[in-house]
Amino acid sequence: MTNGIFGAYDFGVQDELYLEWIAYVFDRPATPKGWYFDLDPEPPKFEATPSEIVGLIGKTMVRSGADLVEFTNAQVDDGLSYIFSEACSRHSDNFGDGTVCLDLKVAAIRAMKHLYKDCFEPRCDSRLGHIGEHSENPLNYMAYMLWDVTPIPYVNRQVPDALAACVEVLEFALHSSNDACIEGAVHGLGHLLTICRELAKPVIHQFLATTMDFDALPQDREASGLRPIRKELRHYARQARRGARWL
Repeated sequence: MTNGIFGAYDFGVQDELYLEWIAYVFDRPATPKGWYFDLDPEPPKFEATPSEIVGLIGKTMVRSGADLVEFTNAQVDDGLSYIFSEACSRHSDNFGDGTVCLDLKVAAIRAMKHLYKDCFEPRCDSRLGHIGEHSENPLNYMAYMLWDVTPIPYVNRQVPDALAACVEVLEFALHSSNDACIEGAVHGLGHLLTICRELAKPVIHQFLATTMDFDALPQDREASGLRPIRKELRHYARQARRGARWL
């Protein structure tokens, strides 16, 4: 067991299996649709139990800053899509498997804070996808769309602790220094409003209450004591709080 702000759990997987997983998921050529669609013949299925898959995902998140550095942004984006998107694999469905203990699920979800802090924040372009700011960086896609494609909140819609962990991750990401991470967090909270409104809406409200438009007058920013951020992000958060369907 390890202690820290990301929870306490060793994720229950041996390093040998973890290294096999990292190679399987990320050590692939970047292809137009992703290796899981474009490789022919299709690679054999990665064999692991539901608990091992959840543990492997958690361990990947915790170590994403160090263990994914050798892979390109395109490879990391493909790998994260494979892990989280139902269109690419069913791995994230294991967060809804009744044989996986709740503590492991919650620890693995909370470990996604590392993904934002150690991977997305330093590697993504600080661009906003929802207003069409173009980025050549493929990793920006998952920073923006992760909570659009992952089933994790939906397979846990009756599990308050797991939903609280999802909201906790997104609240953490709202404090990022990278606008792409903040945008992705607002986007995710907008989706979670449909599942756990009582948890997600206060986080959006607090974000708006503690920030102000970056282009406000310098003296106004200093006097307010509020965190200056781009006005587009605050507008996006207001839309999320209202439950805008286009989020």
